[in-house]
Amino acid sequence: MANSNNFAGQGDSKNPPSSADPAGATGGGWSSPPNVTADDGSTSNSPVLASNAYSRYIYGYQFGHNVPAGATIDGIEVLIDRVAGGLYNDYEVKLSNGVIPTYTASKTADIGSSWNSNFGVATYGGPTDTWGRTWTVSEVNDTWFRASLSVQCQTTNIAQSASIDYIKTIVYYTEAGGGGGGGPDFNIKIGGQSISRIMMGDQPVDRVNFGSTQI
Repeated sequence: MANSNNFAGQGDSKNPPSSADPAGATGGGWSSPPNVTADDGSTSNSPVLASNAYSRYIYGYQFGHNVPAGATIDGIEVLIDRVAGGLYNDYEVKLSNGVIPTYTASKTADIGSSWNSNFGVATYGGPTDTWGRTWTVSEVNDTWFRASLSVQCQTTNIAQSASIDYIKTIVYYTEAGGGGGGGPDFNIKIGGQSISRIMMGDQPVDRVNFGSTQI
């Protein structure tokens, strides 16, 4: 298997350069959604929610992944740097694709427990977790590949909100072909005899390409 579990893009997770709070969604909206695009201490904040109320979805998109054509998507990880007191839980964290999105099943990092009162990174998914669907390269590279979050207040609330510093995504993939036991076998023959060693002068040749494929 060649280049298994590489990061998408330049070997790193991606912060979205854009973010939006869908205005038509149910629940309370977030302040300054673009603040989730960088690890810089600037936050996007939920409204102060009443008991059992939940926020609208805030999402990051335009992550700029650059997974190579033909690769297999092995897993997707979402990291959210967040803070709140003891009143908030994840309501739903989802991935989606396309301008008219198809949403995955929800993930929660804190089922039955509250967000921390200090900033901390919650992790959703992982290197072998595809969130219940098969992804194409074009979907994860697309502008509208999105990570969405909604929160819920669990009890009576007077003044507390939830805050997010950043949303990141990591796409893990396996490149297509390329030796290492993942591609086809080759047997080079002259007449009926297989060649086990190729020499150039008195030096052995350890790599031969047929087109773009190593044999």
